[in-house]
Amino acid sequence: MKLLVKYVVLVSFLLVIYFRIIDAESELQCTKESDRGNICKKQCAEAEECRCITPPYTACFTGPCLYATCVAKPE
Repeated sequence: MKLLVKYVVLVSFLLVIYFRIIDAESELQCTKESDRGNICKKQCAEAEECRCITPPYTACFTGPCLYATCVAKPE
């Protein structure tokens, strides 16, 4: 039982470190939040634009958009 507790604590600690590294890389790769949606392909109305919503602690990437949504275009 003690070994299991130590294992869970170790894995939790490693996950915290991993997510902090990913978040730091995200800040380095993205100059602004909208950079995360460069590959957003959802069809939106003329007054709207597609934005890709990225879950927290997810690094910026140029892969497919996981959560596409339409938002009003900035004026």
